[in-house]
Amino acid sequence: MKRIAAVLALGTLAGCSVLVQPDLGRLRGDGGSVRDSNTPGPDAIEPVDTIEPPSDVPVADVPMGCASGCDDGIPCTIDRCNSGTCVNTPDNTRCGPDSTCDATRGCMPNGMTGCRGPSDCDDRNPCTQDLCASNRCSNPPVDEDMDGSPARTVSGRTCSDSGDCDDRNRAINPMAAEVCDMVDNNCNGMTDEAPMCMGMPPMNTNCGAALRLDLVASTTVMLTGNNARAASTVQGYCNRSDLGTGGELWYSITWPANRDLFVEAIGNDTMDPVLFATFMCGQPAAVCNDDVGRSNRASRIVIRTESLTGLGTRTVQVAVDSFNMGAAGSFSLRVRTQPSVDSRCGNPFVMEGGGSVRSVLSLGATDRLSCAGGTGGIGQYDYYSLRTSPGQGTVSASSGSLVLRRDCASMGMCVMSGSNFMTAGTQLVGIERASNPYTITFVAP
Repeated sequence: MKRIAAVLALGTLAGCSVLVQPDLGRLRGDGGSVRDSNTPGPDAIEPVDTIEPPSDVPVADVPMGCASGCDDGIPCTIDRCNSGTCVNTPDNTRCGPDSTCDATRGCMPNGMTGCRGPSDCDDRNPCTQDLCASNRCSNPPVDEDMDGSPARTVSGRTCSDSGDCDDRNRAINPMAAEVCDMVDNNCNGMTDEAPMCMGMPPMNTNCGAALRLDLVASTTVMLTGNNARAASTVQGYCNRSDLGTGGELWYSITWPANRDLFVEAIGNDTMDPVLFATFMCGQPAAVCNDDVGRSNRASRIVIRTESLTGLGTRTVQVAVDSFNMGAAGSFSLRVRTQPSVDSRCGNPFVMEGGGSVRSVLSLGATDRLSCAGGTGGIGQYDYYSLRTSPGQGTVSASSGSLVLRRDCASMGMCVMSGSNFMTAGTQLVGIERASNPYTITFVAP
């Protein structure tokens, strides 16, 4: 009669989500059966030696409401949805008498609960450390120099926009004080911006002492400078005797070979910036720019890699100068990279508002128009999209023929290098490629 009552009781609970833990001894044997000395008695429980729960113990996990379910794959946890969040609670009753439920590894023999090493705690997140202490996992943010500020980037992945910009140096972190050492000590994107630094002569006044900027781990660097106390050594650097006489500050920039580099200087107060770039100290400028437009104090140079599958890095030396000593002063410098493109007509290289571009390789796409050989021929062109306000602009190139187009479907108009042209907000400019690198300059209205 007791067995019939037990069956009836279980049938009554069949529609509920309550988990019933049966008496293992009573369900295993029949008290009246014949057994040898190694057979457990009716009230005995067999020891469990494996990390899995006994096969006759119901351990089904029942999600209770979250849209994607809450089953964590661990049989000994109770999985439920609490206010839209999955909660997975270890339940030791789902394991054998000599085991304990570990929330991440399941039923573990007593004495082996929790983690045994960092590999058991791997959360597959490069921005965190995987630690195992006292059989418990923890995953704090990476802080290699242990200065209390988590790393901004780890293995090329951005972890925090406001994190430690140099996690190998305890003196550099967002909580550090800015000092006059040509380094961004407080990770705010500016260098030596403290008032006490403004009156000190800068250190990066020649190419050999250039301040190093690393854009391999970061896509953007912003800083400030002041060339009022720097001497001028590169007058006539871009074949103009009247250009660049205000004193230079030098920067050595390293960036990935499959990205294009943008260097943009904006003058403050009376500063009128001029930019020079060379691939080796002492050599002539590869590209320079003194104005992106006719009515602003800004300069921009771009170095294209045009290497969609390129590996490694490139390095260029850049000087920030001013038009003359009367225009020297403080400036803001922004250095950034973007993925390179092959600049076809339907996928042009975008120039926002003007600047000077140095093309490194020759990967232009073919086009049905050829300015060099007449309008019926086929030429190899690079296309640029000059996005600016309507007005009169200027484009010039060191080599190759130029063509202007409104869209890729229309025929182009061939123009002489250096000619003025009217823009309507967006203008496609194509340059028929020579076999060697070239420079092309846009001046916005």
